[in-house]
Amino acid sequence: MSLDNPLDPLVDAIANAVVERLQRAQQPTLLTIRQVAAELSRSERWVRGEIAAGRLECVREGKGQPRVAREAVDRYVTERSVRE
Repeated sequence: MSLDNPLDPLVDAIANAVVERLQRAQQPTLLTIRQVAAELSRSERWVRGEIAAGRLECVREGKGQPRVAREAVDRYVTERSVRE
């Protein structure tokens, strides 16, 4: 006899969300183009194109390479997934 709790799927979803947030908190705040490309499963060229088009915000510190804030990547993903 199985006594599965109907709330188990909800509890699992919440636990997974908490784990994901904790993992993200441990990641760097500013990401390289390579890191963004890997996270979005895209090429570095594609990421640079999104930055050039103004769809993905980046930060440039002096003459250094552009960096993308973690929040900008999250916002980009959220905005794109709502549209699709």
